[in-house]
Amino acid sequence: MPVAITPPSPVACSTFTVQVTSTPAGVSAGDTATFTYDGQTQSATVAADGTTPPVTFTAVGSGAQTITVVYTSGATITGAEVVPVTVTPAPPWDDLDHPDHHGHDHAGQHNPHLRR
Repeated sequence: MPVAITPPSPVACSTFTVQVTSTPAGVSAGDTATFTYDGQTQSATVAADGTTPPVTFTAVGSGAQTITVVYTSGATITGAEVVPVTVTPAPPWDDLDHPDHHGHDHAGQHNPHLRR
């Protein structure tokens, strides 16, 4: 795939990176790649090898979603791609007996009878 997403299936509320690994025909070094995901926009410059540095987004919601990449040279659009991404739901917040998706243990935080 010409666009890499890391991790491939991000968890909601976590960050993930998107990087162009191979540009489509018509896109040149020095063009700008503008990435859009859920209203968030990041830009990067296309390198001579057809790649971009990674840009970071925060995953929202869950399920199948898309990232749009539009390539421009000045005011001229030189290419575009729509990339699928599947966001995994975050663990339930009321599950206080197990570490959350950041590895923090919240046992007993809201119920003193669960304190260890």
